[in-house]
Order: sequence, then C-alpha cells, then structure tokens
Amino acid sequence: MLLLCCVIAAPVTIAYGAEQCPDHSMLSQKPPLTSDLNIRIWANDDLIAAVVAGGGLTYKQMPYALDDFSVPGPISEIIWWGTELDLTQSPAERFAPLFTITFFEKDTSVTPPMPGNVVAEMDVSVNKVNTGLLYLSPITYQFEIPMYRYSYTLPTPLNLPEGYIRIRGKLAGSVDPTDPTNPNKARAFVQVSSPDGNQDLREYNGQDLPYKVRIDPAKQYDVAMCLLPALEEVPDITGLDFAAAEAALQAAGFVVGTVTYDYSGAAPAGQIINQDPAAGLELPAGSTINLVVAAEPSIVPNVVGKTEAEAADLLAAAGLVVGSVSQVYSDTAPAGQVLQQSVAPGSSVAPGTAVNLVLSRGKETTVPAAGAVALVALSAALAGIGLARSRRK
Repeated sequence: MLLLCCVIAAPVTIAYGAEQCPDHSMLSQKPPLTSDLNIRIWANDDLIAAVVAGGGLTYKQMPYALDDFSVPGPISEIIWWGTELDLTQSPAERFAPLFTITFFEKDTSVTPPMPGNVVAEMDVSVNKVNTGLLYLSPITYQFEIPMYRYSYTLPTPLNLPEGYIRIRGKLAGSVDPTDPTNPNKARAFVQVSSPDGNQDLREYNGQDLPYKVRIDPAKQYDVAMCLLPALEEVPDITGLDFAAAEAALQAAGFVVGTVTYDYSGAAPAGQIINQDPAAGLELPAGSTINLVVAAEPSIVPNVVGKTEAEAADLLAAAGLVVGSVSQVYSDTAPAGQVLQQSVAPGSSVAPGTAVNLVLSRGKETTVPAAGAVALVALSAALAGIGLARSRRK
C-alpha cells in the first residue's frame, strides 16, 4: 500500500531535460519536471499480486494501469520509466529487469472504450539504465529513490494502430531467484506517470469490470512512455528506373515523396538521378524519400533569322512556346525577322519552356532638320483650320 503513495519529486541531480522521447517517437509521454507531491505513480508489478494473494493487500489498494495509444505506424520499440523499491518503500535494485508487456485491442463497442482482446504478450528481459534522478517518498521522506529508464525492441514490429498497453514487472525479476519466497528480498517495480500524454488511462484492480477510468483532469496522468517506429535503412535507388525505385522503397518500408524532374539530358529518361534522404541512413518506416528523375528534354531550335511565325512553328515543334516579344531597329535585318532568342540554340530544357524573342523593326527613318520645321508648320496650319471649322459649326 505504501507503494501507491510514492510521488514524483523535483530531481536533485541531473536535469530532467535529458529524459525525453526520441524525436521520431510516434507517442511521447515523458516524465514531468515537477515538485508537485500530489502527482501519483502506480504500483505495477507481479510482486504486488503475490503479496495480495498472501492477504497482505487488496487489488483495490493496488490497481495496475493500462494506457491507451494511437500511432501512425507499426510499433518497434518501447521506452518507459519507473522506480524500484522493497516492500518497506526503501530503495532497492531488482535482481533482473524482467517484465511482461501486454498489448490489448481497443474495444469501442462500449462507452467509454475499454481494453479488449490481448493482441500480443511477451515475457522479456529489457535494457535498464539508471537516469541519475531521485524521487522523494512522502512517507519516509527519503531522497534516495532512483528513477530508471527501461527499453525494449520488439522482435517483430507490431501493427496495432490503436489499443492499450500494460507493462508489469515480473515476480522473477523482483526477488532473489535463489531464494524466491523470502519477502525480505522482495523488490518491486513502480511505474512513473506523466501529465503530458493526454491519453486515456484505465485501472484494473483484479475484481471490478469495466476498468476504472481516470476522468478527473487534476489526476489524469498517464504512463511515462514512448512508442517508437521501426527504423529501416534507406536503399540506394539511384540509377534505377522510376518503377523499380518505387518498388525498392516500398519493400524497405518507405514511400515516394516529392518528385522533381531533370531535363539536362545527363541520364536516360525515367532514371533516378538523386534521392533525399541519402542511401544508408536509418529512418522510421513510412518515411518519404524525395526523388530527382531524369526526363526527356526539349532541344531549343535556332530561330534567329526566321520570321516570328516561322519561329513560333519551330518552337512548337520542339515542345516549346513563344514568350515575350520585343522589337528594336536594325540596319541589317528586315522588319519582323528574329534578331535574338532568350535560350541558346541546342540547350536541353523542360518541355513547355517559354523562349523570348527580339524582332527587327527595320531601319529607323530620320527626318532632315529643314523638313522637320516645315512639318511642324504644316501641322500647326492644319490644326488651325480644324479649329476654325469647329467654331463655325
């Protein structure tokens, strides 16, 4: 019963910032940085069941937690946090990091949803690391309760988009295997809670159904846990045609992302020129790989010296279009003839590229100075005649 009273306290050594879920986690419910002594953690150990069976406690005093989850891909690795104590709530090391991990379906036929059928259950030895962080016991006021980080990689990724998970320490890992019935050697695993996950927690006391649901926002704490996707090595698909590259990515657990095309003519059309991320990196399954694909280019024709209509026909035949058209005077080219083009002849470009043209306006006509004076006078006279006629009307 004392185990249920354990609470999270402010760390007294290494900063909590080190205890995070990896960036690629699908579910992240990290331990909180807090000195709130009202935050609870749940006893969650088969040792508790043995004590209950001996009449020492009741399941109502010692429920175990099932936390729900929703993830976008198969689960490959689990990380969770907890403390280890003896039955007097003194710090203690378990003799082996042995756990039972159980995944349940989510039964949505009832309200609220409840844990359904068992999908997978495994008894495993896990990786255990002392985080260097300590907890406070409000009963004994001991600043000596360590926090541990546990992790386990599933032998085969579990494809369960939503469900419930239960993590319980095994009795065999809580007592001395050479003296398994000695209660003085009992070691209990107690799971740490997290207020950051915003998931739905169920508690089961071994007797009551349905599970007790925590709905009080002030006490809505979840199991401090991370669910990680499988990491796969990105294959090298450069040099493959698009269909083969797509198949290779799918076989490795990846999907095609953004596709851009290269019209330089450096590789046969349809061949993969580049990929991002690069081959050899390990990424979560389902990650997107962006591709650069060689495409059949359009070769720009030489339209200098052609008429605008001829240039338009040549560009259209090459899969290109006329862009902007401007005109300049030329002493050598007749009016309407193409003097310049914006893309050099022979260039490999994307189909549909616009080529701007500069056309000749022909020779610029100049008016002699005397003629210009006469023209101005004539214009003025004509303007006067027009004005006089307008007045008579």
